Formats: sequence, structure tokens, C-alpha cells
Amino acid sequence: VQEAIYTVPKVITESKVLPTSVEFIDRLSVELTTEYLDTSLPFQEKAEAYLIIQFDGRGKEELADIYEKAGKMCLDEGALEVFVADNPFTSEMIWRVRRNWLEGIRAFDPYSSTGDIVVPTSQIPRMMDEIRKVSERYNVRIPCAAHVGDGNLHPAPMKPEGMSPERWQGIMEKILDELAIIACRLGGAASGEHGIGFLKKKILSETKRKEIELMRRVKQSFDPNGILNPGKLF
Repeated sequence: VQEAIYTVPKVITESKVLPTSVEFIDRLSVELTTEYLDTSLPFQEKAEAYLIIQFDGRGKEELADIYEKAGKMCLDEGALEVFVADNPFTSEMIWRVRRNWLEGIRAFDPYSSTGDIVVPTSQIPRMMDEIRKVSERYNVRIPCAAHVGDGNLHPAPMKPEGMSPERWQGIMEKILDELAIIACRLGGAASGEHGIGFLKKKILSETKRKEIELMRRVKQSFDPNGILNPGKLF
């Protein structure tokens, strides 16, 4: 897992071509999703994680040169193998697993919910290690997929067998809140793309106090009577 994560900045900076997508999916996620889809991925019995890197190019020769360089970087960083999806069929085979990741998890645990944390790309390895520690501390499985090109991670805690949904709801919220706070301490944020909403309102207030105070002052100048969208954040 760590080797896959550490490969990302090297590919982005040294390939001299910005990938159009850089996705990560861990072994547990792959196992659950491929079983749900009744399919498999290359090297699935060996790989601890998958890094999916997609490039655009102006022609086949340019693309071949790009993926040869990127593939060598991955192998140098410890990849077991590099699989080049050079046609629509093999490309869809891989992307289908990533695209159905959450559905695959919820097929085995309908009570699972995902986090939406984001950290600087340099902090992704540390954040992944923190997810592992939280998983061990709570004794729950936390499969994870990520848009690692921009540091956006989606941990998805799974309800232990035999635990009631009511008890699990409280534990799951504690896990996701804890991971969000850790992400903020690493220089990230509680939400990368799904927004704050009501669920992360408390986390935002705890981790972004200066920003909240500035927003409060701006709102006060336009809405001194507090009649615009009251109670949503302030």
C-alpha cells in the first residue's frame, strides 16, 4: 500500500505529463467489489493495492512512450507488475471495479458509509497509516479508495458482524469524525468534494475556527438580522 502511494508524486513530477486520473483502491475493496461484480483483476491474488493511472496523448506512439516511462517508475518503486489497458475492453474491466467500489462494499454491508477527507499529497502515506491504526483500534474493517492525484480519500468503515445497526451508527460516526480531525491536523480538510452539510458542521467549527469567524463577519455584514438561511452553519 505504501509503495503505491509513494509512487504517485514521482509519476506526476517525473513523467513530465500530467495524468488525467490517478486512482487508488486497496485489496479489501478489490476483493469485495470483484466478488460483487463476479469478475477479477490481473494479479489480484498478490496485490495489496492497485494504482490506476490514466494518460492522454496525441497518438499511439506518444502514449506508448508515456506509459513505458510511468510503468518503469512504478516497478522501481516496488510494484509487483504493470498492466497496460491499451484497448477499451481491458480499460473498462479495470475502471468498472473502481467505479462500482462503493456498491461492492454495500453489497456486503448496507450500513457502511464513506468519509471524504483530503490531505496534501505528501501526507497521503501518513493518512493511510492513520486509517490503519483507527481500523485496528476500533477492530473494524475500513476499505479505502482514493483520488490520490489530489489527496482525496474515501475510507468506508464496515459494521462488524453481529453488531446492531443502532450501535454501529454511533461508532461509525466517531470513526469518520476522528479521521476527519486527523486529516485537518495533517494540513487537509474534513471534506474534499462532497461538501460540509450538517454531518461535518461540528468538525468544521473545531478545525477551521479562523475561517469560520471570517465567514461569520462577512455574513453579518450582508445579513445583520440573521434571516438568510438561518441555522445552517451559524
